[in-house]
Amino acid sequence: MIQPFYSDKSTVEKARAFWNSFECGTVGLEEQLRLSAFRGCLKGKTAEDWWMYSHIPDFETLRTKFHNQFVCLTPLQMIERLKNAKRTKDISAEVWGDLISGLCNEAQCCNPQMRYQYFLSGLRNREWKAALNTLIVNSIEGAVIVLLAKNMHQSVEDDADFVDAVTSKAPAESAVVLQMMQMLQQTQNLILQQQQDLARSPRSPRHPTYAAAAYEEPSQASTPHLTTNPQTTVPRTQFRGIRQVGSTVDGLHRRAQFVE
Repeated sequence: MIQPFYSDKSTVEKARAFWNSFECGTVGLEEQLRLSAFRGCLKGKTAEDWWMYSHIPDFETLRTKFHNQFVCLTPLQMIERLKNAKRTKDISAEVWGDLISGLCNEAQCCNPQMRYQYFLSGLRNREWKAALNTLIVNSIEGAVIVLLAKNMHQSVEDDADFVDAVTSKAPAESAVVLQMMQMLQQTQNLILQQQQDLARSPRSPRHPTYAAAAYEEPSQASTPHLTTNPQTTVPRTQFRGIRQVGSTVDGLHRRAQFVE
C-alpha cells in the first residue's frame, strides 16, 4: 500500500522514498490514472499549492517537477551524478550496466549511444575497454553481451585503475578510525571513574566505624597515664597488694599496750 506524502514535514529522504514507492506501485496503470492516484497521495499545503500551480500533463513531467521541488535533485544534477559515476572494484559488468541504466532513467537520458558512453567512461578496467573498442558497440546491453561472450565479465582487476578510489576512501577511513578511538577513550575514562568511585566509597557501613573505634581506644586509654599527674598513678602500681606502713605501726603499738 502506498503511503501518503506529507509535504509539510517532508525531508529529501522521505520524498525520495515516497516517489520510489509510488512509481513501483503504479507500474502498468494508465498514465492519467497514475496522475490521479498521485494527486490523491498529496497531503499538506505545500504539496497542494505546488500541484495547483504546476502544469503536469504526463507522468514524465511529474517525475521531473516532483524531484525538482521535493527531492532537490534537478535533471542537471542527475546528469552530473551520471558523469561522475565510477565502477567500484569487483563489480561485474552486468551489475555495472544495470546501475548506469538506472541512473540514465532517473536523468531521463534515453539515447542508447549516450548511455553507453556513460557506461564506458566509468568502467575502470583497461582490459574491458580494449575489448569493447575493437568492436562496434553502441549500447549497454551490447557491451555486456560482448564481455559475457569473451568470458571477461569477471576479469582480474588492476589496482592502478582504482588509485583515485583508494585515495578518496583514505580520509573517510581515517575519520572512522578516529571516531572509534574517541569512543574507546571515553569508555576507558568511564571505567576508570567507576573504579575510583568504588575505591573512595566504604565497602561496609559498619566495619570502618569498628576499625576506627578499635584504633582510637588504646590511644585514649594510654593518654591519661602518660600525660596526667604521675604522683597519683605510680604508687598505685608500685604498692599494689602490700599494706601501708602506718597501719603496721598502729598494730604493734596496740599489741604492746595489751602486754603491759
